[in-house]
Amino acid sequence: MLDWLKLTSPKSLMARMLIIIVVPVIISQIIVSIVFFHRHWDTVEKKMMHSLVSEISFINNLYKKGDKKILETFQKHNSIIIQIKNKRLHLTDNIKETEFYGALERFKEDLRKNIPEKFEISYSFKYRQVIVDIHHKDQDLLLIFSRKKLYTSTTSIFIYWVIGSSLLFLVITILFAKNQIRSITKLSSAANDLGRGRKIVDFKPQGAIEVKKAGYAFLEMQRRIENHINQRTSLLAGVSHDLKTPLTSMKLELEMTKDSQLKENLLEDLSRMEQTLDDYLEFASSENKQQHTSLINLSDLLKEISVNYEKKFQKFDFSAEKNIYANIKANQFRRAIVNLLDNAAKFATEIKFITKQVGKNIMIEIHDNGPGISAGEREKVFKPFYRIESSRNKKTGGVGLGMSIANDIISKHGGQLNLGNSYLGGLLITIRIPI
Repeated sequence: MLDWLKLTSPKSLMARMLIIIVVPVIISQIIVSIVFFHRHWDTVEKKMMHSLVSEISFINNLYKKGDKKILETFQKHNSIIIQIKNKRLHLTDNIKETEFYGALERFKEDLRKNIPEKFEISYSFKYRQVIVDIHHKDQDLLLIFSRKKLYTSTTSIFIYWVIGSSLLFLVITILFAKNQIRSITKLSSAANDLGRGRKIVDFKPQGAIEVKKAGYAFLEMQRRIENHINQRTSLLAGVSHDLKTPLTSMKLELEMTKDSQLKENLLEDLSRMEQTLDDYLEFASSENKQQHTSLINLSDLLKEISVNYEKKFQKFDFSAEKNIYANIKANQFRRAIVNLLDNAAKFATEIKFITKQVGKNIMIEIHDNGPGISAGEREKVFKPFYRIESSRNKKTGGVGLGMSIANDIISKHGGQLNLGNSYLGGLLITIRIPI
């Protein structure tokens, strides 16, 4: 039962607020209508009917006693019109066509219990009057009265009032809920922009006190994150820059070494260290640049990147749908794609580069026929400085930052980078970017 409720219950806050507020009101209205109102008007109707039947029975008894003076006096002060007809009347039996047929049927049953004579009941739609014809031996006693003595229209008025007030309450609730949820939606949008590295413009905490507190906490969190990133990248850039000076001095001293084998090995290690520092500096430089997202024709950007690889590889195939647009940081996104293509180019002879739009997402696939990456290593390669030694030796491998940087850039764009098995026999890199 709980699982069914979880599956069928609405997911949006607006719908849930309406259920929490409106449903109890509707249930209470139904309970009031059924339990109180029904019983109340049932009692009122019974009393009205009992009073009417008593009046008709009293008039009938006066007529049978032949007391015309009392009958005339009674008629002057009563709402029932009394007519005596010297010929037999035959009324049209049309009570089934009336909207209060049930009340007329109950009235007829009660009248039978109190009047021994035969009678007929009809209804005048033109004058909205009920006609009762009581048959006596030589004459007919005709009684005419308004339907209000038997049936009250306040029942339908009450129902209309309940429905109308409920609808009015629902409209007010929706307007109020929208106003409250708008501030939460703005906060969610701002958090989404921050996660994708976009510039947050004109965000001001609004709404209820709790939502405002969350908004101010979000702005403080944004400030701390930016300070942390700036400090980290500045420190990394400073350390990397300072280390290049002693490395350069060490290379100069090695040039004077007579042992050629030692010289060659040390120079190779120093070159790798220098390359590592260059990667650090490049990474720190890209982090420090305050680049904002913009709407880019991704198809053209990826085609431009592919041109360089098509020159180097005979088996490099690029295919993309035309005019796929996305809000991205062009330089950073280019770097992520280049890192992934360079990684594939080191270990494969055939690469297929595919870009397409699927629903509200952009899917980028890079297939290669290289050695691939085992399932147990796929999560590890996204960690900084992690290298798979079995397939990437010191001569061909980097410092272990390429995949990590690419994954970080894709994540900041709100996307996902996944690894799998390609139909070419090697590695499949799948990138999903929301539009």
